[in-house]
Amino acid sequence: AIKKENIEKTIFENSSIYAGLRHLKLHFIQILLHFRKWQDNDTTINYNIIRKGMTEMIYYTGDIHGSKFEVVRMAKRYNLTRDDIIVILGDAGLNYCGDDRDNELKEIFSRLKPVIFCIHGNHEMRPHTISSYKTKEWHGGTVWYEEAYPNILFAKDGDIYDMDGIKH
Repeated sequence: AIKKENIEKTIFENSSIYAGLRHLKLHFIQILLHFRKWQDNDTTINYNIIRKGMTEMIYYTGDIHGSKFEVVRMAKRYNLTRDDIIVILGDAGLNYCGDDRDNELKEIFSRLKPVIFCIHGNHEMRPHTISSYKTKEWHGGTVWYEEAYPNILFAKDGDIYDMDGIKH
């Protein structure tokens, strides 16, 4: 029998599978978001799992390279809340240049309601190398954040996060 733990272990140990997962685009997310229209008071659909009483939705995208349009459009179109999480799987574009271009994108994302949870990509400066970043505990792991942009979080390398009962 296939167990969830074995699948998660396989995904993270097999770099080619993991690399493929990092390239999920908003098209997949939009399919999942379509199901949000079917929620009622006691049932919410969250990435192919139907569960009673869920409070947050988790959405995945990656490699947006500083392009704000799809993320902003998705957050507004589907009326995302402060309980929701958008996971950007690499190359968000928030720490590319170390100048005002990064800050402009952070300002835009900080005005969105959901948490923006980023896994840094190969094109980004690491948060630990930027003096404005601090750490805090979040969903069972440590994240990097800036006080000016409290809803934008960067995962600490190697940490595991528990979101909706699933370890990521």
